[in-house]
Amino acid sequence: MTMSRHAAGRIGAHTRWGNTPDRVAATEPARRTASSKWLREVQAEFPDLDAAAQRQMADSRCRAH
Repeated sequence: MTMSRHAAGRIGAHTRWGNTPDRVAATEPARRTASSKWLREVQAEFPDLDAAAQRQMADSRCRAH
């Protein structure tokens, strides 16, 4: 009997997280990349805003996504 791709993916995910003691550290690079994507979008759309306002807008876009 062959395993479905869904089942194989679930097993892989559980195996990965079952062997990862610090999930926050493991996912930090992905969060950093996503955060910079939203910030680049806001900076391109609103270049005249101050950096703090741009970061707030980027954070809101990320949360909405």
